[in-house]
Amino acid sequence: MLAGGILTPSFTLNEGADSVSEDDFDDDYEFQAEPAAERTPPPDDGLAPQERRRLKRNARLRRQREAKRLAQGKPKRPSTPFKRGYAILRGRAAGFDEAVETGTDLTVAGEGLRHALSAEQLDAAREVFEAMGRRGNTGFAANTRRAMAADMLHWKAFCAETGHAVLPIDEEGLKRFFDALVDAGYKRGTLEHLLFTFRTVGRFYGCADPLASRSAWAYWRDLCRERLSARSKQATGLLLKHVDAMAQVVDGSNPVDLRDLAMVRVCYDLMTRPSELVSLRWADLTDEDNGEGLILIERSKTDQHGVGHMGYLSQPTMASLRDWKAVCDPRAEPLFHAVRTVGTADWEAKQRPAEEVALPGSFAAPAGKGGPPALTVKAVAAAMQRLATRAGLGTLNFSGHSARVGAAQDMVDAGVSLLEVMHQGRWKSTAMPARYAENRNAINAGRSRFDKVRGKTM
Repeated sequence: MLAGGILTPSFTLNEGADSVSEDDFDDDYEFQAEPAAERTPPPDDGLAPQERRRLKRNARLRRQREAKRLAQGKPKRPSTPFKRGYAILRGRAAGFDEAVETGTDLTVAGEGLRHALSAEQLDAAREVFEAMGRRGNTGFAANTRRAMAADMLHWKAFCAETGHAVLPIDEEGLKRFFDALVDAGYKRGTLEHLLFTFRTVGRFYGCADPLASRSAWAYWRDLCRERLSARSKQATGLLLKHVDAMAQVVDGSNPVDLRDLAMVRVCYDLMTRPSELVSLRWADLTDEDNGEGLILIERSKTDQHGVGHMGYLSQPTMASLRDWKAVCDPRAEPLFHAVRTVGTADWEAKQRPAEEVALPGSFAAPAGKGGPPALTVKAVAAAMQRLATRAGLGTLNFSGHSARVGAAQDMVDAGVSLLEVMHQGRWKSTAMPARYAENRNAINAGRSRFDKVRGKTM
């Protein structure tokens, strides 16, 4: 639809007083109620109460996540240099969304923002959006759509603050935008994803590539060479010895412990990405006669069309899955789901995450409803870190990709070729497994070299 001349896609890309009684007062005391304090009216920001509460909740969650990162010794995340632009967007756009929720619209402009699109470009893009809306097409995975929406929101905050047009993206605006992000500590990967988003959205409106001109291309090359590094930070590897150490601290009477250990073992055996792990289903699991197992990974980052990949599960992993299945919700379709918790007055339990103090029988979903949904991808790293902390490995800071890294490193240490590592991890090339095994390969190569040199000189 068109709003104010701007094309908006019609689909989503998406404290308490002590108690008193009558005996506490004299007979001639006349009780007078204290007048209630006047409530402060909500700010006139154009937002609905529900939307305002959602924004406050998201801000609180971001502060909690950042405090947790700092407590774990991780570096502080870079802060946006366009806070004034975000404030402008919040004040101008009713229903402003921070682009972190599922279903955020991938719009190119909004109230108070300008564009330089022609009527022909708007009409052509409208036809494409309407056709995609009728067919229910988006062209991208949900996580990709959310990331693209966040990219466009960041760009619009810059435009609201500086007055640049949202589309087409001019070269001077792009330079100012990228320079501000690099100064704020953003990495090359973030800027490359922004470029991908700009190119994709620009194609809908018939806009040229932001780096189409020779000067813009030269600016990007200089920026990458002088101020950015293509080397990304590698996740801490979850090795088999770490998995075995975690298994030693599991409480067999705690459903959360049983689930977390099964998650960690499955993640290591299959070298799954977090999105792949949470999408596994009981129906796709096959229990072999010798105690081993097979499970189908229907889709993955490198298998968007659902060809599928059959993965092997070891005997210890299948044993952990059987222990988890004995206590999980019998209606559950996904392999792993949340465990419902109950309150407790035990002080020690209060010091632990709420999930960890679940009592037997408290995991069932509410009566009358279907089976529990799958876990979110963030639960994968949380499960690893819970067990790692109790096993004395809390300083390692595992992430959702730690199992892929650690399994690849273990395989290289065992003499497995990179081609086989690539196949087991479902990579398209040997580049990533080689990157994960880089330290191991360097050590092995160095040892081999000096052993040969010393042997020759003796």
